Amino acid sequence: MKLILVPDIFGCTKEFNDYANTQKLILTQTLNETVELVLVDPYQGQTFQFSSDTHAYKKFMTASGHDNYLALVKKAIIENKDQDICLVGFSAGASAIWRAIDGFKSDKQCQFVGFYPSQIRNYLDIKLKVDSHIIFPHKESHFDVSDIIETLKHYDLLKISHTEYQHGFMNPNSKGFNESAFNEYQKHMAVTISSKKKDVQAGVTKTP
Repeated sequence: MKLILVPDIFGCTKEFNDYANTQKLILTQTLNETVELVLVDPYQGQTFQFSSDTHAYKKFMTASGHDNYLALVKKAIIENKDQDICLVGFSAGASAIWRAIDGFKSDKQCQFVGFYPSQIRNYLDIKLKVDSHIIFPHKESHFDVSDIIETLKHYDLLKISHTEYQHGFMNPNSKGFNESAFNEYQKHMAVTISSKKKDVQAGVTKTP
């Protein structure tokens, strides 16, 4: 299985790389199969030190941007479409995946887990053909989370979680980081993916 991880506007920091390697190890042990890691980097190898979330956002918009990030995610999906893939994205990365899987359908197993994709508010009518789980923060500064959740409820393949945490709770460099939530979701990810794979292998379709 290919584990495609798409970070937020901070990019592939040391902390994100540590998370990625740990997540790969947990999945490998849980699934008892080889898991190959693919990282999609908005800065394509460049690393930066950001003093704040605002600083990171300004750099992201000048050095990458949402549409360019979308193109990078689409490329990663196309390059790995002949294998089982699990897409995991954070903030801008999750939003890019959401846009990239619009109309995408694979003969292989494909699933998406997205943490606090704030740009999803601008793309509420995609054709969703991939098992997906969107994990929202308690609130967002630019929209009412409850309203967006209500709008998204019509997707049969979409599971939605509305947490008590702040935007950025999975990123140690973000002001919204929550260590307890980070550890919980890292472990929960393996359980979710393992359960979904077993359902597919058994020919079972569950309503999220």
